[in-house]
Amino acid sequence: MPLSALPSRPGLRVWSRMAVLVALLGAAGGHAAWAADAPATRRAKPKAVATTTAAEGPISFYAQRFHGRRTANGERMDNGELTMAHPDLPFGTQVRVTNLQNQRTTVLRVNDRGPFAGRRVADVSRAAAELLGFVQRGVTTARLEVVSVVGTAGAVAGAAAQAAADAASATVTGVGHALGALESQVLPATERARPAVTGAAERSAD
Repeated sequence: MPLSALPSRPGLRVWSRMAVLVALLGAAGGHAAWAADAPATRRAKPKAVATTTAAEGPISFYAQRFHGRRTANGERMDNGELTMAHPDLPFGTQVRVTNLQNQRTTVLRVNDRGPFAGRRVADVSRAAAELLGFVQRGVTTARLEVVSVVGTAGAVAGAAAQAAADAASATVTGVGHALGALESQVLPATERARPAVTGAAERSAD
């Protein structure tokens, strides 16, 4: 039955509209809750980070005097760890370094900035230089390949979670606005009905 066909008793039409609106908002809220609870893999699939060549050129390794100093990301430089410095790759990036002189390879984590001298494309820890086999030479020519960037999957999942939170927030805001509009309709109708009820009571008393 259309809402316009309902009896025009005080407040009845308004309360009928409220019931319809609450049902619609409940359905929207259920959808927002599903979006918030759904696994991240269903909301968005992280894209794999393709192996890409960052650079080719000469690399060197840290002198022992740098051991224990602060790196650009705040860590203590440890010549026994498999880490490296790069001018601009994000901290935490995993880089495959291949010594083009002997084809030895290892994967290092970016935790510092540099190098800042000559045409070198990276500085690596002494432990990395030993694995790559160029400690005696001090410098070698290498190829750098990015194999993974820390936080890529987390960023996608975080963006999806933020989108779900925004949807839930928009639903709550919409409910608040709708209830405010209904209140503005219901209260005047109630106020209009009150004098009639009061007058009827007074007539009965007389």
